[in-house]
Parts: sequence; structure tokens; C-alpha cells
Amino acid sequence: MDKKTLVMDKKTLVMDKKTLVMDKKTLVMDNKTLAMDKKKYQHKETELQIMCVRWFGYQYPYLKTLLYHPKNEGTANGRVQGAIGKAEGVVAGVADLILQVPAWDHTCLAIEMKTKAGKQSYQQKVFQAYLENAGGKYIICRSFDDFVEMVGRYLHGMNAGTVQRLKKVHAALQQTETDMEKKKLQRIVGKK
Repeated sequence: MDKKTLVMDKKTLVMDKKTLVMDKKTLVMDNKTLAMDKKKYQHKETELQIMCVRWFGYQYPYLKTLLYHPKNEGTANGRVQGAIGKAEGVVAGVADLILQVPAWDHTCLAIEMKTKAGKQSYQQKVFQAYLENAGGKYIICRSFDDFVEMVGRYLHGMNAGTVQRLKKVHAALQQTETDMEKKKLQRIVGKK
């Protein structure tokens, strides 16, 4: 297996396994714990976002696929990668999460994650203006409780028919996955 590299705060960790579990200030890899220096590990917005996305997936499994992070951050690979990203459609200031579900009179919900003291950049304010004028709703979440409250309020405005259709799609996909697993198991058991 090729080695994978994770870059955090100018330190590089080389991983031999595919799995990486993040837990607050600690990375767990291959049953070894690597404690991160609290001063250097300043990814509070990332921690908040991960917690919110996980909660959303458990709370609204039928909507999980429609909440996504547009991977729009800058890269450490320099100008060439930046130019490629821009050509591919990277737009400065895009919100951290997009919930691609219409509710109330909005087309979607854009969610910007910020710490208590975090401020929007100029590009984020420009994106917010464009999104709101195109019919989207834009919110800034500074805590897990903010996320739960604001997203819940937004989803309360979903059309009941849309909810039912999405639940049916989710149930059908789960059944398809269950059927595929049953077939795999039957092939394995049948080989004796």
C-alpha cells in the first residue's frame, strides 16, 4: 500500500493505514496516540464542522448526501494548483457547508463555520451577497448549538412532499445496499 501523508500545522505525519480518527487534540493511528501541541493545533472551526456534519448524518440520514463541503481551500502546492483550481471553478469565499435542500422560500442553505471571535473575510461577504440575492439562505454558526438550532429551523420549512420523496430514495438505497450485502454473503457461504 502506498503511504499517505497528512499535513497539519507545517508538520507532516506519514500514515501506513487508511484510517485516521480525530478526537479533539489527539490523532489515533495504528493503536498509537500522537498528542498534538495545543498551541499549534488551532483547527477549532474544523473540529466544529466535523462534529456538526456527524450529528447531521445521524439526525437526518435521508438528507446526509445533500449536506456537503465544497473543497475550496487553498492548497500548499502553490500557484499552479491555484490556477488549476480556479479554472476548475474554485470561488473564493464559498461557505464551509452547503445544504442543497429548498426550504421556506430559499433554494439552499450555506453554512459558514466560525469560532466565537472569527470574522468573515471580504470574499465570504461577497459570496454571501451573491447567494442571498440568488435565493439562498446564508448563516454563520459559532457553536454546535447554533448549528443544531439554525439548521433545524431551516429544515422545519421543508415541503412535506420533498421530505417524503427523499426518505423514499434513502430507503430504496439502503435496501439496495442490504440486497448487495446478502448476495455477497451468499456467494461466500456457497463456496464452502
